Amino acid sequence: MSIINPASIPFEFCAIRFLIMWESQEKRLNAVMSKNADIKDLRAALAYFKVARNFKGLGLDETAKKILNLVQNARQSKNIPSERRVVDLAESFLANGFQMNLSAASKLLWLSDQSPYVIYDSRTVSSLSKMELLSRGSGYAEFCLAWKKAYRKCLPEIRRALNGLPNELPSARKFIPRLEISNEAIQLMVKKPWFRERVFDVYLWEMSDYI
Repeated sequence: MSIINPASIPFEFCAIRFLIMWESQEKRLNAVMSKNADIKDLRAALAYFKVARNFKGLGLDETAKKILNLVQNARQSKNIPSERRVVDLAESFLANGFQMNLSAASKLLWLSDQSPYVIYDSRTVSSLSKMELLSRGSGYAEFCLAWKKAYRKCLPEIRRALNGLPNELPSARKFIPRLEISNEAIQLMVKKPWFRERVFDVYLWEMSDYI
C-alpha cells in the first residue's frame, strides 16, 4: 500500500497543524520538562497527551513526584539506546503500581528531550499496520523500525512542504489561531529534525482515518 497520499492528507496541512500544536502548548511544556519540571508540569504534560487517566492517584503529590522521578531517571540513562529507555520507563511504571504504558513513556521522554525519541500512539500503530509495515502486537522496537522506514520514504515530501511553509503561512494566518512567531523563526524551526518528525506524526494520525 502506498505510504504517501497527499491527495488525502497534504503535508502542508500537517505542518501547519503541528506548528499550532507546538506554539500553543508543546513549546511551553518542552521548556519546563526539559529543565526543572515539577509535579504541576508533569500533570500538564500527561493531560496534554491524554494519558493522565493511566496513572491512578496522579492527583496526590506523592504519586506525581514518584512518576516525575521515574521520568528523570530514564532521561539520565544516556548510555542506553532511546528505544530501550522508552521500554525501561514503561516497565518502571508497571513496577511502581501503574500501567505499563509505552505511549506515556515515549511522549514524556519526547517532551523532555525530543529527538531521537519516537512517539508511540495507537493511531500511529493503526496507520503503520494498515500500510503493512507493522504487525499487530509488535513491540516498541519493531514499531520504531516501521515508523523510521515510512518516515524516510516520506521525508522528501515533508521537506518540500516545510520549505514552502514560510511563504504559505502569511495567507493562512487569517484561518488559524494567532501565532506569535515570525516567518524568520519558522524558517529556522522547520529545519530541525524533531519538527519534521512531528509533522510526520500528525500525518500518520490523520491517515489512520483514510487508509
